[in-house]
Amino acid sequence: MPDEIAPVRARIADLGRLLYQRHLTDTAGGNISARVGGCICMTPMYAGSHCHWDLRPEQVLVLALDGRKLEGEGEISREALVHLRLYGQFASAGAVVHSHAPNALVFGAVGIPVPPVLEYVQRLGAVGIGRYAPTHTALLAENVAEALAVFGNQRPPYAAATIVPGHGLFVVAPDLDTAFDVSERIEITARTALLGSLLAGDGSWIEGAQAALAAGRAAEAPQG
Repeated sequence: MPDEIAPVRARIADLGRLLYQRHLTDTAGGNISARVGGCICMTPMYAGSHCHWDLRPEQVLVLALDGRKLEGEGEISREALVHLRLYGQFASAGAVVHSHAPNALVFGAVGIPVPPVLEYVQRLGAVGIGRYAPTHTALLAENVAEALAVFGNQRPPYAAATIVPGHGLFVVAPDLDTAFDVSERIEITARTALLGSLLAGDGSWIEGAQAALAAGRAAEAPQG
């Protein structure tokens, strides 16, 4: 294996623990992957339910781009189809994080996009809802890729995200740290939107919050 693969496997193991400790996913599922040259490093099946996300680097699988396992302990995740599809579709995709972020799951279940009510998600915009498909299917991979199509148009690439009802949050980014960071930003934004609506009594405050952020950005923009 290329020398650069070992630190990526270690980083994926570290981020899996962090994802779980920060309540960004649960033991039921989720996956983390990264592209390294012509290989994909990816968490194995049952990383949550059997290992509670406490993985050793040796348990992070190394896959060929066609999905064959080249190295690592454990079985290939049943959601590898989604990750492989995203790497195949986006040349700039360097990492994918799929998580069961609890507050984002609420928006997915109801079918409402997460509104960008915080400053630090303005670049990302609203996180939309992808089309449902049964788990572990090629159709799910197709639907996620369709929902994240905007990533292919970003110059330079930043990140794209979608929430699939019944499945969770999917983030594609150029690197692992960005994919993790964006996943947490979305989850905190979802929590803020939910608690803000509870405090205000309804969701009418959201439009005002977004308008205030837009006005602030306009005021700071250079004048021609």
